[in-house]
Amino acid sequence: MARKGPTEQWPSHGKPEFRKVWDAARDRQWTLEQNSSHHTFTLRCSTEECKLTIFSTGKGRESYANGALKKIMRCMHAPEATSSLAKATEFLDRAERLVDGVEAQQESGRYEELATREMFDNPEWREDEVDDWL
Repeated sequence: MARKGPTEQWPSHGKPEFRKVWDAARDRQWTLEQNSSHHTFTLRCSTEECKLTIFSTGKGRESYANGALKKIMRCMHAPEATSSLAKATEFLDRAERLVDGVEAQQESGRYEELATREMFDNPEWREDEVDDWL
């Protein structure tokens, strides 16, 4: 069994449907193992938690190639998947801070409204007292 890393030359796949699979796997740092039968390949992600077996013969290869491509693209162990996760977390943190800011503005508006109502209900209050209350 010959194992090739993403930077090494991989044997070409005879079926055009799998050339996209090969390219996507290499771009995402997967490795390729050509099994001793020479009709079977195994692709593994960088952590070896995701694995695909590709046959060079057989029917239904287009749908199998599409499924393999989806699995490679969805692998959460790829370096860019980690950075994508970090970016998503950063965006969620920003969104949470924006929501907190909006809620604080709304709360501030409620205090202002209460102060205005209180000032009109208690005419003896001076405006500077209301400002202090805010």
